[in-house]
Amino acid sequence: MKKFFFLAALAGAVLVSCTKNESVEPEQQDLITFAEPVTALNTKAVEIGEHYPTSQNFSVFAHYYTAAEGGYTSFADGDLYMNDVRTSYNSVINGWDPKTGSGVNYYWPKQGTLTFAAYSPSSVDATYDKAGIHFADYVVDTDCTKQIDLLYSERSYDQTKDMMVTNNPYNGVQIKFNHALSSILFSARTEDTYTGTTITLKEISLLNIKSKGTFNQTLTD
Repeated sequence: MKKFFFLAALAGAVLVSCTKNESVEPEQQDLITFAEPVTALNTKAVEIGEHYPTSQNFSVFAHYYTAAEGGYTSFADGDLYMNDVRTSYNSVINGWDPKTGSGVNYYWPKQGTLTFAAYSPSSVDATYDKAGIHFADYVVDTDCTKQIDLLYSERSYDQTKDMMVTNNPYNGVQIKFNHALSSILFSARTEDTYTGTTITLKEISLLNIKSKGTFNQTLTD
């Protein structure tokens, strides 16, 4: 069964917020890793009842909030800690990590918390600010066999190394993905049973479907 995607939301211009450049001392032995992302059903990349594929990559943003602030207060109060970091599956750690995707390790800070956001797949262009993830001028391929499932995450607020998911089969920070695109499923049935007959559906036409636009998550800070 073929599946088609089209843009589910169009919005205005992307707002880019500033981040601080203060250094954060890492705890070298505590690597940041990610558990299998939780993804809503009815997707192209993740069919119903299946897991987020280990062949897929996602990109991560993270901001650091000090213990003195008591965690996330507002987006602008955080220091940028991970900036659009490609993250891939690592069979050795049984989870996703930046080292496999980008070639660089990231470590948990000794104090404070990290607030994460992500999008999938890493191959698309995205930006991130206080309103969340944005995809600007995204074009859905008219060939349904080349379409991808465009995903954006909810924020994972105030995470620490002690909060990582440790249950099987994957370990690390939990990311929850939503869909930026809508899927259309087609099925057909006959009025009667035609034994020994093959019925072929040769064409389906969709009219006035948007295939290009800008998606904005529109989180409230």
